[in-house]
Amino acid sequence: KIELVSSWVNYMTKFESNPLHSHDEDLSFVIYTNVPKKLKEEVASTIANTRPGAINFMHTLGTDKYTVNSHEFMPEVGDFFIFPASLNHNVNHFQSEGERISISGNIKIV
Repeated sequence: KIELVSSWVNYMTKFESNPLHSHDEDLSFVIYTNVPKKLKEEVASTIANTRPGAINFMHTLGTDKYTVNSHEFMPEVGDFFIFPASLNHNVNHFQSEGERISISGNIKIV
């Protein structure tokens, strides 16, 4: 049996980000309902190591480049991620006009 403990809507616009964090329950989720159209163009023209607007999951945190185990996803409308609530994650800022909207929450396994 599962129990939805909390849920919220994220409205992100240009220059906003979400710092590295984790949650307290058993599972967390995020569903993307809107992604700015210009964001794909921004990602295509970026030469940085991280992609604008991407969500990053960090399995371990380390002090050098060999101990960081992470994966980056560029979300699209309809993407639905379910992950352990204790998994560290963050969201990169972007510079495109528009609003990225996602629904997130935490689930407890009873």
